[in-house]
Amino acid sequence: VGKLIVSKGSDLLIGAWPLVCDRVADTTLLVVGFGSYRLALERLIGALGSGDMDLARELARRGRELEENEPGGLGSDSTTPLRYLLAFFNSLDDAGLERYLDAARSLPDRVLLTGRLDHNELSTLLPACEAVVVPSTFPESFGMIAAEAAACGALPVSAEHSGLAEVSAALRRNVPVEAAGWLSFVVDEHAVPALARCLIGWLQADESVRRQTRRGLVRTAREQFSWEGVAGDVIAAARGELDRLQSPAARPS
Repeated sequence: VGKLIVSKGSDLLIGAWPLVCDRVADTTLLVVGFGSYRLALERLIGALGSGDMDLARELARRGRELEENEPGGLGSDSTTPLRYLLAFFNSLDDAGLERYLDAARSLPDRVLLTGRLDHNELSTLLPACEAVVVPSTFPESFGMIAAEAAACGALPVSAEHSGLAEVSAALRRNVPVEAAGWLSFVVDEHAVPALARCLIGWLQADESVRRQTRRGLVRTAREQFSWEGVAGDVIAAARGELDRLQSPAARPS
């Protein structure tokens, strides 16, 4: 949910989706938003769906160059490869690649790019989702989408950095141990399979774990990220009631 640009990391999620489809039946991925990288994402989905790994690797190598939706993109000086996606492609041996592409055949039918949705539409969509992925590869000041997902009872699976990590850390304290590890993944050369493991773990989890997790997500969002929760922290700080506030030293860097 957001602008479709390279720094939002949508390529990591597209790359991970065949791994999810291989393990979990009847899954559908919605990509909500608009932006200059949409055409490249559609081409990546088509390439993987047709088994054209040469094209998929070319798209990953050209990376940010394709963000302007023009044949020449931003020019050769602006080419920034999707190195984490490339690292995943290059890690697949022959057997792994065959299984991956077999699962990827259904990608065009199991990934839907919705375009832009307004807030009133998202308020209906998010509670119907099992999970919301926030795979940004660029620092975010705050994980607003993750907090909104938690408020709706959808598991936020976020990149483990910047403001996203702050939201994940807050949520992690109020969910079962099993679910805590599904809230985030490290953005590095292993990001694609790590993201897939988070989603597979959550989608295959026992219903009792999922029920407890949803309760913890909603409670944390209400207490810390609602208007009332934020206002309470501001008032406490203004009154000098610092024991009510989380220590900055405890916050993730």
